[in-house]
Amino acid sequence: MQIADNQQFDITVEAKDSKGNDVPDNLTWTTSSTAGTVVNVDDATTLKVTVVAGAPETGVTVTATDPNGLTGTLSFDVVGGAVTALTLTPSDPVDQP
Repeated sequence: MQIADNQQFDITVEAKDSKGNDVPDNLTWTTSSTAGTVVNVDDATTLKVTVVAGAPETGVTVTATDPNGLTGTLSFDVVGGAVTALTLTPSDPVDQP
């Protein structure tokens, strides 16, 4: 998965028991990002979060962990967004050869 540095996305978790029944769970969320990508918990159940991209980086991993040590992970890359501005910077003038 790949997102631009000006994007975000939601992750929703469905906690189920061995028979497929919904089970309440309390997750702890972490990210491996070293460039500012953050995980914002959206509600008190901790089963939905919004991941907000930071600066470009590869191999970002978001991990959800429940109190029993069960984990789920999602990996993605953050790439630079589309060009939105151009800045022209002149050099100092010099004599022609």
